[in-house]
Amino acid sequence: NLDNPETLSAMSAIIVEMCQGLIEELDQRDLSQIILKSESLLIIANTTNENQFLIAVTSDITKLGLLMKVLENFEN
Repeated sequence: NLDNPETLSAMSAIIVEMCQGLIEELDQRDLSQIILKSESLLIIANTTNENQFLIAVTSDITKLGLLMKVLENFEN
């Protein structure tokens, strides 16, 4: 539920942690981005450092490129 940002934050933290573990198991570098897509929702999570990440959520899939660019600019 997007009306509860605490729940979204907690669930996203778990997803990022699990994906980081997968990346490490595959002997790869740090995780930088996760994209989740359903029929009606797009979630993009970008890590900014080891302890922080930014999440963008939209129901408009056409905004994928724009959201990726905006999140990338926050990293720099």
